[in-house]
Amino acid sequence: MPASRRTLTAVLIVLSLAAHLPAARAQQNAPAERPAPACDTERALQLVREQLAEAKAFASGAKRADVMARAADLLWPSDEAQARALFAEAFEVASSHYREHGQETLVRKSSRADATMPGLTYMLPDPRVVVIRAVARRDPAWAQKLSVRAAEETRQRAATGKKSGNWGDNPAEGLLAMARSLEADDPGLALTVARESLRHPSSRFLSGFIYGVARTDRAAADAFYADALRAYSTADLASLLQLSAYPFGLAQNLGLRPGYNSAGGPPQDFAPRPDLQRSFVSAFLQLAAQRLEAAAGQPPPSADSYQQPPSDAELIYGTLVSLEYLYGPADKSFAALAAPLKQTAGAMLSGNGLRRAEEGARPAPRAEPTPALDPSTAFDSVLANAERIKDPEAHDRAIVMGGFGLLGRVSPEQLETAADKLKDEGARRQFLDTAYFEKSLGASKEGRPEEAARFAEKVGSLEQRAGLAGELAAAELKQSGAAPLALAVAESVYKSAQGAPESEEKVRALVRLAHLYLQLDPPRVTQVLSEAVAAINRVPDIDPMRPFITRAIDGRRFNFFNAYTSPGFNLETVLREFGGRDFEAALLAALGLEDKHLRALAILSLAAKCLEDAAKPEKRPKPKRPAPARGGQKQ
Repeated sequence: MPASRRTLTAVLIVLSLAAHLPAARAQQNAPAERPAPACDTERALQLVREQLAEAKAFASGAKRADVMARAADLLWPSDEAQARALFAEAFEVASSHYREHGQETLVRKSSRADATMPGLTYMLPDPRVVVIRAVARRDPAWAQKLSVRAAEETRQRAATGKKSGNWGDNPAEGLLAMARSLEADDPGLALTVARESLRHPSSRFLSGFIYGVARTDRAAADAFYADALRAYSTADLASLLQLSAYPFGLAQNLGLRPGYNSAGGPPQDFAPRPDLQRSFVSAFLQLAAQRLEAAAGQPPPSADSYQQPPSDAELIYGTLVSLEYLYGPADKSFAALAAPLKQTAGAMLSGNGLRRAEEGARPAPRAEPTPALDPSTAFDSVLANAERIKDPEAHDRAIVMGGFGLLGRVSPEQLETAADKLKDEGARRQFLDTAYFEKSLGASKEGRPEEAARFAEKVGSLEQRAGLAGELAAAELKQSGAAPLALAVAESVYKSAQGAPESEEKVRALVRLAHLYLQLDPPRVTQVLSEAVAAINRVPDIDPMRPFITRAIDGRRFNFFNAYTSPGFNLETVLREFGGRDFEAALLAALGLEDKHLRALAILSLAAKCLEDAAKPEKRPKPKRPAPARGGQKQ
């Protein structure tokens, strides 16, 4: 053991003894079979105060406010006055940070050096909302007041046009990001903030926000959609097209290029609204006619590559072709209204612009494949359509995006045939990982563990294979109470990780394995968790708390992302569960994190577990019932 680790262990032992000394003296006469708990209320609160003291020196206001809010929440039951003061200070820190930085983001870099498309961008939590949510658990009325203040701050920052290089620089995106953060806690305020965003060019989050509202209140979502349609019916075409998915229940907006057309997923059993479809189509046709008339006599659009924004003519032509599939059969007047616009727009486009518009205008995929459509036939149709596309990047993109929803429902032979057709080797490898992931996941959920294990072993990504091991374990345990196949897959992931380069993927795979071993092989947890912490320390600026897998297929001029939720990838979750079994080992692992913010979150999570367990009433044996009276008489 390194000297530093021996020193750390010694310090932990001393701290542990010091924390338990008063309790030990008070319990000198307690029975030997009831040892003092590894963590009690006093020790947990001491851990909270230690992390709070360290956090006040953090350079990042967002991280400082995060720890302060969590600490205040944990201190509230024992010292409400101190907790209130901490909450108030945390919100001031968070507000100051937001005013300076706006809505912050984190970009996942493409796996290829020659990529021309931006990587996947994650929105970081708004530190003000982090504080508001913590306050809401203790004082909902106060949280409401803070929400109103945060919304006003967001509006003010959007109005100033202050630039920070983040998504929040777009006023609508900043306001919608705030609205989405408030949606779960205060739907009414969220809609108020979202309506404020309609004064600005639309955000890529617009459809996703409306779908989110529809999950709990379809009437409110439809009313907001109508407001947004009125706001953008006389705006720019790109803003209006952000509203094209919702009336049809689509996962992608029409007309916009891949990478900019995601609409989010509609709720389960979402029913398209024909009246909203008519309203959107009417608004689009009117705006398209105005834009084409304004462009008459002007030089042809110069946007001749994917790096330049699409012209109005390209947006109009592609959207009209999509509407022919989606809307034309239901409205016989559409063809006559659309034909002259389509002809005019097409005449304005160069060969490349026309090809791009036609490629992007194939029938937009729904969030789920149509149940009545045979998956094999539909997949073959995707491949046939792709073969007609000459541009290699566009060809690969058509297969990846058109076939994704069918990957788990077609034969392995079809998947491998599709992969062979992909022109780009890197995209081919990632496509197969995604395809085998879907096949393994489906087999686990349908109770076919042998098949699930076979497909899991074909997945090259450590992170994805570790996630599949967890799904396989759940399937096996449900069937037989044991999970030998999942353990075998986990062991293959562990061996692969030993020789893998340092990366976020390796870190996340080890974290997931530690969580899996908690269920299947507890003696291995300490070692694997120690390796995960060491890997985290060697790869700075990663997020081991993100509870989902991100699957990516990266082309040179396109990319495709899909997330799959898996709580076992969250280091906090792993430490909390491990702490319930071996608090000292879990605390030692948390203290080993070199990133001060991650270390504080990990230790606060363990302290929270301590306080929850301490608050639970001790189970007492039920009193014995008195023996029945002789003669069968009731007592």
